[in-house]
Amino acid sequence: MMMVYVSNPYSGAECLNTMCARHMVASLAAIFPHIYFYNPIDAMKAQGKAELSYESIMAQCKEVIKRSDAVILGTDWETSTGCRKEKEWAEEFGKPIYVSAYEFIDGGVY
Repeated sequence: MMMVYVSNPYSGAECLNTMCARHMVASLAAIFPHIYFYNPIDAMKAQGKAELSYESIMAQCKEVIKRSDAVILGTDWETSTGCRKEKEWAEEFGKPIYVSAYEFIDGGVY
């Protein structure tokens, strides 16, 4: 099964950003039920509650990107230090990068 990492800003507007990421993943999953869309905002909640450092959480995100087939960047990704880093890792690992869910829908390899 193909796995796509969804990079979306979190800090600054945590509630809104969480809802946006969930909406994007739910919308994409409805269109592409054969693809697993990985939302790190939800997936990393337990690590945050375990009080892991930001660096430790980002190291885990890097590993997931390494194992993913592609990365989708969410709205305002350019304003997020974490999203910019996730994009760098996707480039480092040679992953296809889509700058929006719409770009993935229009031109994704699925």
